[in-house]
Amino acid sequence: MTKTILETKNLTKIFGNKFVAVQNLNLKIEAGTIFGFLGPNGAGKTTSIRMILGLIKPNEGEVYIDGTSIKENRNKVLQKVGALVEGPAFYDYLSARDNMKVFGAYSGNITEKRIDEVLEIVGLYNRRNDKAKNYSYGMKQRLGIAQALLNKPELIILDEPTNGLDPYGIQEIRVLIKQLSRDLGVTVLLSSHILSEVEMICDKVAIINRGQLVVTGDTKTLLNSEKKIYEVAGSDKTGLNDILKSEKNITLIDSKENESDSICFYINDGTPEDILVSIVNKGARLKSYSPKKITLEDFFFQVTREDE
Repeated sequence: MTKTILETKNLTKIFGNKFVAVQNLNLKIEAGTIFGFLGPNGAGKTTSIRMILGLIKPNEGEVYIDGTSIKENRNKVLQKVGALVEGPAFYDYLSARDNMKVFGAYSGNITEKRIDEVLEIVGLYNRRNDKAKNYSYGMKQRLGIAQALLNKPELIILDEPTNGLDPYGIQEIRVLIKQLSRDLGVTVLLSSHILSEVEMICDKVAIINRGQLVVTGDTKTLLNSEKKIYEVAGSDKTGLNDILKSEKNITLIDSKENESDSICFYINDGTPEDILVSIVNKGARLKSYSPKKITLEDFFFQVTREDE
């Protein structure tokens, strides 16, 4: 049985007694996975991550690391977690290695051997004696990941680790994240707005919008490897759209007017044949009905887009 390394239950954060930043967030992340945490700007991703790390207190709900609530023993539980949130920050006048010594002192029991190990993991060992001010932004991002790995965490949380990087830097981070999962067995919670990268490396994803979880699941399944997403077209798109909205077993993911006559939906329950029979019985006159392969970027915009 696969171990659950991170679980949130009904996690809620309200600012100023009015603004609901996160509402009833329920996530479950299995050990060894690369889990993508997605959402538009202001959706509640960073607030959620800060609650997971115990940096801010939720109004309601709990966070469990390896089955233990962080309320019970925050310091001990969070020893299993490493994080890079909102970009790296280092002492520019110190070398990479000396920066690691400083951060290692905060954690305690971090040996020089371990410092060299993490610098090797992120590809900075040969530049360990260079001052941080001489590092490129991509190198600083990797140094930030090295810092997060110092205490040999089971879970590492990366908040926008490729933000501001050029294509080469993005590729380096992608390769590194895969290495962490494949070679070290580290579970990765990755928040990112570069959806093509998430699609390439994440086993599972969750999408949050306006503080609420919209959808979560296996990446390939969401992108229709199991033919759960269908595209349908009819002679009356408005009427067809209304019929689809009345279906309880599907999630409509393309209800906007566009140049195409087609509409996409995700089948939550039942078979494609069941849905077809149901909408035809409700009066739908169809031109086509077929499974659709979409990208994560397509899916993201479709499930987070607001109706006008």
